Amino acid sequence: MRLAKGILGACLLLGCGDDTQTGGAGGSGGATGGSGGAGGETVDGGGGAGGEAATVTMTFQVRGLNGDLIDGMEICVDGADPPNCATTDDTGEAVLSVPAESELAFRSQKADFVTSLVPIETGAVDAPTFNLAGVTETGLEAIAQAFGVTLDPTKGTVGILHAGQAPTGVSTSIAPASGEGPFYYDSTFTPQPLATELPQGGGALFFNVDPGTVTTSFAPALAGCTFIEMAWGSEADNTTTPVEAGVVSAPPNIFCN
Repeated sequence: MRLAKGILGACLLLGCGDDTQTGGAGGSGGATGGSGGAGGETVDGGGGAGGEAATVTMTFQVRGLNGDLIDGMEICVDGADPPNCATTDDTGEAVLSVPAESELAFRSQKADFVTSLVPIETGAVDAPTFNLAGVTETGLEAIAQAFGVTLDPTKGTVGILHAGQAPTGVSTSIAPASGEGPFYYDSTFTPQPLATELPQGGGALFFNVDPGTVTTSFAPALAGCTFIEMAWGSEADNTTTPVEAGVVSAPPNIFCN
């Protein structure tokens, strides 16, 4: 059976970059380039002694499982003091300004929706629109049940989306190991319960992961692939992701030529 229609949006529980853009992150189905994070109130960038820190502009667009635009979704730079947030309008968009060249986590939340957390290392230039899938709490439960999993509210979920053609024989794991997974799905978002490697154009999910920080790894290393530059600690075979109870954590998707 297929996963619910909004992992569908090609962004599963992740964010996906929009099209190709120099200096950004790899977009779903696009070439290496553009993808962004979220932020809050606009601060004029300065640079130089005594000036304001440089900032970049991020634009988010959020859609539901049925593809509808979602308004009222709050997107914040996690842990920012003072709070740095914006709320999506009736076009599903929120435009934010965040520190340039910084490791940040972006939290999106709305009543009845699962809170998502996307770790992003911002660049030196503005990013193109970053697409997020808004997944309801009941929707996530249905996705887990499709893999025979009952969600534990004290644990988190980690999702990985991959675009392009994956090398064959590549598996994924998280460290430290905990929870259940990986569960693989193919390019049509159909669960592959017997799969032991990353399907072409598909991805993987880990459910009931202990809160903390995990390293998501691929073996062997994904030659010809990019964890888009904006993922935390991104390398040829791993990236770092924070995990929280009841939250879907997702590093920016990877792109393979």
